[in-house]
Amino acid sequence: MLRKYFRKFILIYLNNIIIYFKTFEEYKQHVQLVFEALWITSLMIKSKKYKFAQKELWFLEHIISADRISINPEKITKMVALPLSINLKELRSRLGLFSYYQ
Repeated sequence: MLRKYFRKFILIYLNNIIIYFKTFEEYKQHVQLVFEALWITSLMIKSKKYKFAQKELWFLEHIISADRISINPEKITKMVALPLSINLKELRSRLGLFSYYQ
């Protein structure tokens, strides 16, 4: 039921639904459509889990805001502090990690 809204104004990952918007009026409409779709399909949400109208969202080690998507600064600190790679397998693993976050 939510598929028709996917990437139009929602993103879904596992049990997370992210609703994005440009104006607050648009946001209220999107929330109502999502809640209606959840109600029709008898899906439940936990009231203590949802957050409304956030200016910034921490999701999957990223910080998402209206201006940009950035990496969690704690993740960068940990990557900088990694000890030097001692073999080819570790080096490849770290290069993969670093290229994901570039």
